Formats: sequence, structure tokens, C-alpha cells
Amino acid sequence: MFQLTHESCIYIGCPPMLESGGAELLHQLCFSLKQKGCRVFMFYDCSQEVCENPVPERFRIYETKYTRQIEDRSENLLILPESLINSLRNYHRIRKCIWWLGVNHYLLPTELHSHKYLRVAGHYIFKWLHLRKIVTFRDIRRDKTANWAQCWYAAGFLERKKLHNVAYLSDYIADTFIDSYVQRTAGFTDTGRKNIVLYNPKRNTRYIQKLIKRDSSIHFVAIENMTRTQVMEAMAEAKLYVDFGSHPGKDRMPREAALLGCCILTSTLGSADFFDDVPIMSEYKFERTNRNIDCVLQKIHYILEHYSEEIKKYDKYREFILQEKQRFNEDIDKLFLLTEEKQ
Repeated sequence: MFQLTHESCIYIGCPPMLESGGAELLHQLCFSLKQKGCRVFMFYDCSQEVCENPVPERFRIYETKYTRQIEDRSENLLILPESLINSLRNYHRIRKCIWWLGVNHYLLPTELHSHKYLRVAGHYIFKWLHLRKIVTFRDIRRDKTANWAQCWYAAGFLERKKLHNVAYLSDYIADTFIDSYVQRTAGFTDTGRKNIVLYNPKRNTRYIQKLIKRDSSIHFVAIENMTRTQVMEAMAEAKLYVDFGSHPGKDRMPREAALLGCCILTSTLGSADFFDDVPIMSEYKFERTNRNIDCVLQKIHYILEHYSEEIKKYDKYREFILQEKQRFNEDIDKLFLLTEEKQ
């Protein structure tokens, strides 16, 4: 738990003008902490290209304040996603926390130690990392930096790395999707639904292409070059969303699609393999192998043909998603203590 006073500042690092699920989560945290009375700022490193307003328009609904400078003082706190972890070296007094939004995105050369033919190079690898100012797991353990996991898959990863102060803090889906779901409380039926299978082309396009080539009768639609409104409209009329990616964290798009009435199929990789992260039945999770392609296609056809029956099997998943915002705020209360006295 981080003990703060009203004089303490919390800085949440984020790349400027980045519209992604992880970036939205960082802004959501800033918004929630502000609501709880904390002095909190988004921190954008605009050293490459200075932009007048680094906050993406989509995230301005969170009304977060931002800064380009950090006061490196012991009473303050810096929270960074793992993608900005190397910035930790720039600060020495401020308390630090790494929020692991996707562990697969952070593959350090330190992993090479597990390979017997590369252990000899370990000394030189660490020397190179030090010269490049790259933060390693050894650095994190030595500095006793706090670590948060966005999913239980990440929590297990961090514990295996023997990192200190590992806590769980996930995320929640934006209110726009929640409101859209509430408008459909009468339930989901075939009426107005099309035999469309949505997918995110940034999530294992190669496997999706194998499915498309094997069965051209299925109408796959990639979610790309769409506005936020167009994405929601596509999800509201499709019957199925598939994600056979690596699931480095608890991805937002499957949850958004589920709220808008899509059935969901995933791989068994990363967080998708953890029921506590993706609580859907195992029959809707497939190993990403060539021998499974026909099984996946059969399941797709079955869902498209029996949508009204299949969509009911995701009721508990939608309930889980609807409760995430409350759990998020409860978890924040466990991680922060705001006091009157100066530390």
C-alpha cells in the first residue's frame, strides 16, 4: 500500500497521443484517483515530438490533468506501464511502481540465461543492458520497485520472476459500452444480427488467414480503419468475435464485443488460458494449432447457426464485465492510503 498525503503527487506515465486499451486504462486510473481526492497527473514524454495537447481526444472524457515534468521527491509516486519501464532510471527519490499491462511485450535478454548455449554470453548481455540503460528484472528486484498485474496471468509471471510487492489491479470497460449494453437488457436474438465474424487484425492475423483460406463461406470482418462509433455498430450486428492472439494482458476488445452481443472464441494463450481473466467455458477456447482449424471452423458455423442459444452461455461473462469497474475502485482503495500528515 502507498501512503500519501494531500501534498503528494502521483504521476502516471503514458505515451502521448496513443489510443489503445492500455493507454485508456492509464487514464482511467488517473480519473479514479482524482475522484478519491489525490493530486494526480498524466505524464507524457514528448521529448521526440512536442505536441500541444498529448491527450487523445477519445480519452478527454476522463478530464485528467497532465504534465511533462516530474518532481523527483520521496513523497511522490511514479506509475509506469511496462512499455516505459526504462524511464525508471531517470528518477532516484520518487517511489516507483510498474503496472504490467502485457507481460509478453517485455521480453528481456535476461531470459537468455535459461538457454544453456547462451549462458556464457550472460555477463556481456548484462553489461550491454547497463550501458543502454535498460531496466532488467535484476534491477527491479534490487530497487524493490512495486509491481501491479493487470491480469492473473501477469501476476503469476511476476511471482515466477521473484519480484517484490506484487499486487493485482485490473481495468474496466468504458461507460459507453456499458450504456449500450443496458439499452439491450431485453436480451440478444437473431433479429438484426448478421452472420459476421469480427476480429482484430493486430491479434494473430496469420491464424485468422488460415481460417479464411480454409472456409471462404464465412464472412470475416477486420476491425480496422473504423471510428469508435463504427466499431460499436459492427459489434452490435455481428454474431461472433474471435481472438486467437497471445493475450499478453486481459484484452478489452473481446469484452467490448461480448457486451454488445457477440459470442467469443479465443486461443488458450496468455490470459485467455486463465478462467479468472477470461471466464468463458473451455469449449470456446482453442489451442492455436493447424490440427484445430477444422474444429474452430465447425464451432464458428455452429454459433452462427444457433446464435440465440449460444449467446445465453455468455451471460455470466457479461455479468463479470459489468462488475469490473466496482472491483477496480475497490482494489484502488486497497493500494492507496490518503492521510493528512506529511510522511
